[in-house]
Amino acid sequence: MDALPTFVAALVILILGWISVALRFYTRVFARQGLKWDDWLLLIAALAGTTVIALTVAANTIPAHQAAVVNPDGNNTTQNFDPDYVETSADIFYLQINLITAVIYYTINAAVKLSILYMYYRIFHAKTALRYQLFVTAGLVIGWWIGTTVAQIVNCIPISKYWTSNILDPRYCFNLNTFFVVGGSIEVFLDFLILTLPIRAVLALQLSWRRKAVISGIFLLGSFVIATGLVRVIVGYAPGSQRPSSSAELWTVVHSGVGVICASLPIFNPLLQRTLKSSFVTHTIKLFSGSSSSKEEVARREESQEVTIALGAMSDTAHSTTLNSTLNDIEHSPRKPDPVYNGWGEKAALLDSRGGLAPPRSD
Repeated sequence: MDALPTFVAALVILILGWISVALRFYTRVFARQGLKWDDWLLLIAALAGTTVIALTVAANTIPAHQAAVVNPDGNNTTQNFDPDYVETSADIFYLQINLITAVIYYTINAAVKLSILYMYYRIFHAKTALRYQLFVTAGLVIGWWIGTTVAQIVNCIPISKYWTSNILDPRYCFNLNTFFVVGGSIEVFLDFLILTLPIRAVLALQLSWRRKAVISGIFLLGSFVIATGLVRVIVGYAPGSQRPSSSAELWTVVHSGVGVICASLPIFNPLLQRTLKSSFVTHTIKLFSGSSSSKEEVARREESQEVTIALGAMSDTAHSTTLNSTLNDIEHSPRKPDPVYNGWGEKAALLDSRGGLAPPRSD
C-alpha cells in the first residue's frame, strides 16, 4: 500500500489524540474533579495507540523494508497469492508487525469503550436500571476483547505460520479475512450500543420532543466512530483472500484515534465554559438542583452537575447555545410540577415550580 496516506493519517491522529488526552487531564485538574478510572483507561488507550501507530509507520515507511513489502506483482505481501513465493526477511518483518498491531488494536478499543461506559456510570451515578445495561455492555466489551485477542494470537498453529506463509495455509490457519469482518462487525454493533445507551434516559425526561432531540443529538455526536468502524470493515474485506486487505491499516489507525478523541469530548465542559464564558452549567444546575441540604439532595445535585458537564462538552457552540436557551426557557416559565423519571421509567422526583428537584412522591 502507499505509505504516504498511512503516515499522514497516523501523524494527524497521533497529534489530535494526545491533545485531547492532555486537555482531558488538564480539565480534570482545572475543575478539581480528580482523575478517575475512565481517564486512566483513556491514557492506556492513547499509549497503546501510539505504539500501534509507530509500528505501522515503521512497517510501511522504513526504506530497508518498503521495497520488499510490495512484491513484484504490485501487491502488498498480504495480497500475494503466489503459492511458490518465498517470504523475504522484509516480508516476515512486516507480517510480524502486522500481527502485533492487530493484537494491540483490540486492547486500545476495549479500553476506549470501557472508559466511556465508566463515564456513563459516574454521570448517572448508577441509581437506575441503566446500571444493569452498563454492566451487561461492559461484559460484552470484555468478552469481545478477550475473544478477538485470543483468536488473533492463535490464528495459526504454530504461530510462526502467520509470517512464513503469505497465503495462510488452511491446514494451519483459519480464515483471517472472515475473522476480521466478523470481529469488526461486532465492534460496530458495540459502538452503536454504547452510543445510544444514554438516549432512553434522556427520552424519559418530561421535556418536549424538540428539547429531547437536542439533548439526544449532543450524545450522538460521537457517531463518527461508528462510521470509521464501518469503513474499516468494508475497506479491509478482501474477497478470495485468507487475509484482510492491507488498506485496512489506514482505517485501523483512524478508527482507533477517533475513538480516543470522541471519548474525551464529554470532559471538556469546564474548560469550554471558561473559554467561551458559557452559562450552560449554571443554568442547568439551577434547573435540576433543589435547595435541600440532605445527603440525597446533595447526591442529586452532584449527579446533575456530572450530567451537565457531559452534555455541555459533547456539543459544539451551536448545540450549546440552543440547549442553553432551551433550558433557560424551561427555568423561567411557570408550570405545575411534572414527574421526572430516572432513566428507565422509574419515578424519581418532581420538578418544583422553580425547576428544582423536589422529593419523590410515595405513590
